Amino acid sequence: MKGRIPVIAALCLINIAIANDQMRNWTFASGQKIQAEITDNNPEREAEMLQRFTAILPQIEAAVPHDEKRMFMGGTSGGAWRSYHYSAQVPRPWAGILASGGWLGGEQWYDLPYPRMRVAMVNGDKDYAAIGVMKKDTEVLHRADSVVSVHAFEGGHQMPPPSVLTKALRWLLETELPAESAP
Repeated sequence: MKGRIPVIAALCLINIAIANDQMRNWTFASGQKIQAEITDNNPEREAEMLQRFTAILPQIEAAVPHDEKRMFMGGTSGGAWRSYHYSAQVPRPWAGILASGGWLGGEQWYDLPYPRMRVAMVNGDKDYAAIGVMKKDTEVLHRADSVVSVHAFEGGHQMPPPSVLTKALRWLLETELPAESAP
């Protein structure tokens, strides 16, 4: 839709300020009440977080004019973890995920019905936890016909430099998924 902008729903406080003219048409919505905590061992708490997200998402969609086919999700660490899961649990035509220092979360999460989308993995070269599962996570996402791009920077489990974030966001916006093949 002409005039509609891409939106990214951030699942933790990403604190991104991009002053790049080419990125001016992005809108970021951040949910402080959707925390980045990992709730693998607490299904009740995870259900509460999912309920919070499903309650706030329609408010974001109503408040921000956008193209629903250009709706992205993202987060850092646990926010990326949750973004992956919500892409499978919350029905939307998710365009992609910005996963900074994140992972799918292990075998118990590999069989979720992840949508076909673009995924920008942004990891520090010393973020050994995220790097250690990147190959398996990419394989799982490829099973859903997702396209994955890795954006590395010097550092550990931390916020990436603005230039790396800008590159990853531009990749998400400009990359087209290949045409789906017939079964």
